[in-house]
Amino acid sequence: MSRPPTVDAAVAAFEAAGIGPGDVDVAQLQDTDAGAEIIHMAEVGLCKDGEQEALLDRGETTIGGRMPINTDGGLIANGEPIGASGLRQVHELTLQLRGQAGPRQVPGTPRVGLAHLYGAPGTSGVTIVTTCPATPTTTVADTDRDRPTDRGARMPTRPISEGLFTWPLPEPPEAPTLLGSRCEACGAVTFPQSPGCPRCGEDRMATVELPRQGTLYTWTTQEFLPKLPYLGPETPETPETFSPWAVGYVELGDVLRVEGRLYDVDPEQLDFGIPVEVVVRPFRRDEDGTEVLTFGFAPVGTGAPTN
Repeated sequence: MSRPPTVDAAVAAFEAAGIGPGDVDVAQLQDTDAGAEIIHMAEVGLCKDGEQEALLDRGETTIGGRMPINTDGGLIANGEPIGASGLRQVHELTLQLRGQAGPRQVPGTPRVGLAHLYGAPGTSGVTIVTTCPATPTTTVADTDRDRPTDRGARMPTRPISEGLFTWPLPEPPEAPTLLGSRCEACGAVTFPQSPGCPRCGEDRMATVELPRQGTLYTWTTQEFLPKLPYLGPETPETPETFSPWAVGYVELGDVLRVEGRLYDVDPEQLDFGIPVEVVVRPFRRDEDGTEVLTFGFAPVGTGAPTN
């Protein structure tokens, strides 16, 4: 008899994160009904099946308990907009790990959060959110690329997340490319890179460079300052720095579609099918002054791949 999909999803997530269920400080579990949360407590490994009643009776799953679960009320309190529930869970975990959850804040210093969703027909997803150290910075000297500041000094840089695009950045005229995974069993391609294949379930995944150019499939415009956990250069304290920008899905050949911010173009001038290419741009600066770089897309020929 096969295992429940939540068990497989949890095992894969813990293996990818290099931790175990005992490391989880706060969790968000699927609870379209109260019984679902109880079932999934055991399936994700937070307890053994049969222990749930005692844990609940002792209050260990409350905000002040040993194993806080669904600190924002879960799906029962928030509803279940299809597709958005997982984002809400990760947002709540992010607030908890940053100590910004207000009256819902769990005690101590939580460092590991677990988010879990389940849906028909027998699919499940588990995400681990941690406060692991930031990616080690690569100095400009390391990459031999000059990025002058206003003072003419060279600043350290790092990618917003390791493994999203080629790093260190290639020297011009070569340009950065996005990094994905290709399943060696069925050929499916994913972005970002994945330890397992979402199509066939195999774990034989090879890193591949994705096509650098593609066409705009669809887009929307961000008309207001995004809320936390967004950590871009614009902040609620500096709303004047915000101006609307576009984000879209780009078809990279016949490989897959990738979502990203659209640079160097007025959102009003966008059109379906226009050719775009990968660019790497400054996103924000860390407290130590490190320039954090992210990827996006720009119309072909509008400028250099980095600024």
